[in-house]
Amino acid sequence: MLRLPCSLIKYWLHKKSAYVRTLLTNHQQLLQIPYTNTESGQCSFSYCSPKIWNEIPATIQVSATAATFKHQLKSHFLSQLATH
Repeated sequence: MLRLPCSLIKYWLHKKSAYVRTLLTNHQQLLQIPYTNTESGQCSFSYCSPKIWNEIPATIQVSATAATFKHQLKSHFLSQLATH
């Protein structure tokens, strides 16, 4: 599983679920999206990056290597473009 660079860890917090359910989403590595009350805050790195990460399928998030992650992520985004 990929690890976050130390310089970026301070920007992201793991999402804590108040509910315990046996769903697939419990196994995902979701990140907490910080609350912002301005449009410019929603354009910030600390807001956009966890939002985008949480939208990536779990099968891509748990890629074994960086090369596999890049390949699967590129394929995912290209398939998203093709369907829109």
